[in-house]
Amino acid sequence: MQSHPITDILQIKERAAAVRLTMNDVARLAGLPASTAHAKARDGRIRDVRSSTLAKLSSAVIAE
Repeated sequence: MQSHPITDILQIKERAAAVRLTMNDVARLAGLPASTAHAKARDGRIRDVRSSTLAKLSSAVIAE
């Protein structure tokens, strides 16, 4: 089975939902604030997330 790299927060949200994790759960597992995992700007748009943060969130989802 080939692994596809996660390149944005929407992919993490999809994978988390597939294993029945909320983004609050993913944030807790990654040791990050929930607001970071939700990646919402004040105007409601999805904001860019640092690659190091994506890696932490991705690892948390994969570990579960």
